[in-house]
Amino acid sequence: MYLELSFDPYYHIQGTYGSACTTDSLQIFQSNGTDEWMMMGKYCGRFPPAAMEVSSPVRVCFYSNQKHNKKGFGMIYTCKEENDECKVGNGGCNQNCVNTLGSYECKCEVGYEIMEDNKTCADIDECGIVVCGQLCHNTEGSFMCGCHDGYELDEDGTSCIDIDECTVSNGGCAHDCTNHIGFSHECGCFHGYQLHEDGKSCVAFDGCGGYFTTSSGILTSPNYPNKYPDSTDCLWRIVIPETNKAMRLVFSSTFYLKGIKNGRCPYDYVEVFNGNSSSSVSMGEFCGRDPPASFFTSTNEALILFHSNHRRGALGFELSFEAVDGPTGTFECGGNMSSGEVFGTPGFPSYQLNTTYKCTWYHHHQANSTSVEFRISFFDLGDCPSNELRVYDGETSQAPQLTSLCGPLQDSDLVTSTHGSALTVEVVLVTAGRFLGEFLDV
Repeated sequence: MYLELSFDPYYHIQGTYGSACTTDSLQIFQSNGTDEWMMMGKYCGRFPPAAMEVSSPVRVCFYSNQKHNKKGFGMIYTCKEENDECKVGNGGCNQNCVNTLGSYECKCEVGYEIMEDNKTCADIDECGIVVCGQLCHNTEGSFMCGCHDGYELDEDGTSCIDIDECTVSNGGCAHDCTNHIGFSHECGCFHGYQLHEDGKSCVAFDGCGGYFTTSSGILTSPNYPNKYPDSTDCLWRIVIPETNKAMRLVFSSTFYLKGIKNGRCPYDYVEVFNGNSSSSVSMGEFCGRDPPASFFTSTNEALILFHSNHRRGALGFELSFEAVDGPTGTFECGGNMSSGEVFGTPGFPSYQLNTTYKCTWYHHHQANSTSVEFRISFFDLGDCPSNELRVYDGETSQAPQLTSLCGPLQDSDLVTSTHGSALTVEVVLVTAGRFLGEFLDV
């Protein structure tokens, strides 16, 4: 229910139309559903208010002072039943219909505007209004900013910032990567190397160093197996294409890098890094006549560094690599292991040690095997006798002990065999150390 109010044209209330009506006035109030009333208008002068529709109830107040009386006003009110036009066909509105007193109004969602028929809503092309940094794509009811190749949207959703391609896998570059603004970066090489025609690999001028992107391969020191030159530094980067793989590295038995002294390599050496740069974890510097044990990386990348000083070269080394389902650096401290399953110190290849611990692994061979072997692929337990690895001829550490090892080892794969049915390996670490190994059924 609502009221339609109209006013007699013979209307005159002291005051001026459009003024504050401070002397005489006609005031119309509408209830807001509580005990308060909301003024709809305050009128005076010679011109009557326009007809209006208000919800019921209504309060009409007339005020006059003590002089200059005028004709006054006449008002006709008519009670009308409210009809919600939005209930029938949504009022013909394309989107939203809003019922009003005696009528209705079509409204549009955000991103749309009402057309001339006052019913149809059409999409607003915000790209003609909103400023995007580079590209703007209008969508139904909205829009989306975009960027050219080599850029990405900033946090404000409109600006574009340069993508530094060098931060992802070094831009695919073997050595140096230089980022340029836009969809561009440039690979470069260390001193003594030149850029390959693929624009990413680096080739040494003298055959020293290189970049491998295959699942397996072989690299050697310069002139191998003849003497390598003096004052030489070579760098090889290996990237296995299968990113979910690790890498097994094996040095051949013909190995000689001069200068081992007190277990160290102060003169010539080959160093292996578990990653794509010399800031990655070093898996050791190796020299002398005994090749290091083969070992695994924890990722699909490795860096090999060879250095010789200014005199008396030796025959050098040969290193082969292959992709394997190798360790991930998340080893459990002990457990029942399968044949061929690699295990080692938690966090390998890192030396990090947060607390003293003892780990025990064991393996019982399958029915179709006659014995078990324990093969060490990398070993450097550090301080002797604080850190120690023990091998027992049985399923527990109560079985007879076969061997005890500590410190760094330069031997090739060291195997402890038994003709029994099981082996147990126990490692005690007080200070930092690391190793990798596996049980094999034979």
